[in-house]
Amino acid sequence: MSPSASVLARKVKLPSAPVIVQRLHDLINKETTGARDIGRLIAADQALTARVLRVVNSPFYGFSKKITAVPDAIKIMGIKAIHRLVLAASVMESFGDEIDRTINAKSFWLHSLGTGLVAKHLIRTGDKELASEALTAGILHDIGRLLFILADSDWFQMAYGKSQSACDLKREEEFFGLDHQAVGAELAARWNFPDRIREAIEHHHQPEKADATNVIVAAVSVADLICHALQIGDSASFYVSQFSPEAWARLKIGYDELPGILRGALKELSETQRALLAS
Repeated sequence: MSPSASVLARKVKLPSAPVIVQRLHDLINKETTGARDIGRLIAADQALTARVLRVVNSPFYGFSKKITAVPDAIKIMGIKAIHRLVLAASVMESFGDEIDRTINAKSFWLHSLGTGLVAKHLIRTGDKELASEALTAGILHDIGRLLFILADSDWFQMAYGKSQSACDLKREEEFFGLDHQAVGAELAARWNFPDRIREAIEHHHQPEKADATNVIVAAVSVADLICHALQIGDSASFYVSQFSPEAWARLKIGYDELPGILRGALKELSETQRALLAS
């Protein structure tokens, strides 16, 4: 690591989790916590309540009846699913206008949401819990790049270039002192993300380094490549990792199934982005 990269690495500050995220984590860890307790906490934040209800009523969940109250959403979806939804929404809110001065934030989150939805559709086990985690992991897989922007937007533009050149992991480490996977995983640990999501953030470009039983890492890795190929949004870099046959094998999907999977994911994307990316 160069001296300049070492200086920049020290400038990368991990934002603390919002109070509501911290309190939600504490509540979930209490055995006596029920849906009513979680509902009261989320209802205290009107903006978060509105976003949760928009997402719950989006095509991703496909409920036939409109859900108008957070406690009802919790009863139907479960506390863990709501927790992941709040984490994703809170991360997006945390970076706000600061990143929009350096990159197109809406395009960045569109790529992230696309990756999440494709990853969710690549989970073919019928396990809704696993699919929900894959969605969250996909949405958050590139948050490390946003931390680089917060550390020093000028350095970010020097590294990636105004034309958003392909800045690979090695160059990131040389330039910033660590790559975006590593710093994103640190944030995930600080915010108490579930382990499988944190690991997907840490290894989405190198899925072979992750636990072989973590199918979410494989789903996010493949989904990221697909979204780059289809030019869904903009991840702030043209760098794309090599296709991992090992990751594909973990998904247990035939190549002939992929067109149908993508049709389903892309159909959801147009509606779901209005729910999650609405200002």
